[in-house]
Amino acid sequence: MSDSTDVPTGGAGPRRLVLVRHAKAVSDSGGSDQARELTDSGRKDAARVGSWLSGRLSSADAAWSSSAVRARQTFEAIAERLSFPVRVDLRDDLYDAGPDDLLELVREADDSVAVLVVVGHNPTIERLQAWLSDDDRGFPAGAVAILEFEGPWADLDPGDARLVAFTVP
Repeated sequence: MSDSTDVPTGGAGPRRLVLVRHAKAVSDSGGSDQARELTDSGRKDAARVGSWLSGRLSSADAAWSSSAVRARQTFEAIAERLSFPVRVDLRDDLYDAGPDDLLELVREADDSVAVLVVVGHNPTIERLQAWLSDDDRGFPAGAVAILEFEGPWADLDPGDARLVAFTVP
């Protein structure tokens, strides 16, 4: 895995937003786009990402995943490797969300949430990460960015976050 920077774990501190692009999916499910499943390599990549995240986060207070099969499968493979339990909220609104829509959803996160994991799709995940951190890098399938910022979720604006860790499986 390609890896850049590390994030401290545990203790009080800034809020963390973990943005995950679903892992590699089959190109055609023979059905709807939402029904597309991960490839075998996509499943392996998502599991590697779970191990990577487990070494960088001591907990996650909330997790949201697009309701698309490939996003749900990505979350499940990640969650199996985490050293802490986290329940996922499968959300239909993440499937078609643009970056501005996703930012509005994140702003609605409960203030008791210090670490929020979001599994979604491109170009939304890539664009939101770039907006929030002013770091416009590529975001391949299965990539993960950990962003930190101070203040309540409701006040999160473009340029407010700092990219503290990024990996590509």
